[in-house]
Amino acid sequence: MHLPAYTGSLRTHGPCFHPTLASWTRPGRSLRSLFGACLLASGLGLSLHAQQFTEVNHALVGSASQSSTLFDGNNPDAGNASLAIDGNVNGVFNAATGSVTHSGGAAADADAGGPFWEVDLNATQAIGRLHVFFRTDCCQNRNDDFTLIILDASRNEVFRRSYAGRPPADVAYNIAPGVNGRFVRFEPQNPLSTSDGIFSIAELKVIA
Repeated sequence: MHLPAYTGSLRTHGPCFHPTLASWTRPGRSLRSLFGACLLASGLGLSLHAQQFTEVNHALVGSASQSSTLFDGNNPDAGNASLAIDGNVNGVFNAATGSVTHSGGAAADADAGGPFWEVDLNATQAIGRLHVFFRTDCCQNRNDDFTLIILDASRNEVFRRSYAGRPPADVAYNIAPGVNGRFVRFEPQNPLSTSDGIFSIAELKVIA
C-alpha cells in the first residue's frame, strides 16, 4: 500500500514519539520512512530516547609513580605523581594546595633509568582514549616532544604516540581500535633539547 507524503504534525506523545523524530518530520517525508524506523526500533526492543554518555576514567582508581619528585620541606606531598590522577585538571602549580605533579630534574631521573610518569590501573582495562593536561602557569617548553605509551600486564608495549614540538595545554588521542592495557606511561623529551629536564602533569585521563 502506498502511503502519502506526511503533511501534518507528529503527535507529541505515545510510544513512538521522540523530540528527534519530531524535528526530523517535515512536509514531504513519507509516513513509511518515519514510522518504519520507529516500528523497527520497537520490534528490536530498542529505545529511541537518547542515552547520556558517561565517561569512565580508569586512572582515578589507579596507582601513580614517577621517576623523581620535587622536594619541598614544607609539603611532602608537593608534586607527587598521584596529583595527576585526582580528577583535577587545573594546571596552575602550587606546592601547598595545587594538583600538578613536579619532577625532581634530570639528575634525579637518571637514578630511575630516565624520566617517566606512570599509572598502574591495577588490572587490565579496555582503553579507547588518553587525555593529558599540562601545567599552564609556567615553562611550556618542558612539555615539548612528549610520548604516551600503553603497556599490557606483562609490560609489553601495545600503543605509543609521540607529540613532535610544543603541545597545547592539553592533548587527547583517540585509540581506534581500542587496546587492552594495564600501565599508561608518560615520557617527557629525552634526550633534552628545548626542555630543562623537569616535567609536570596536571592530569592524565585513561578513558574506556
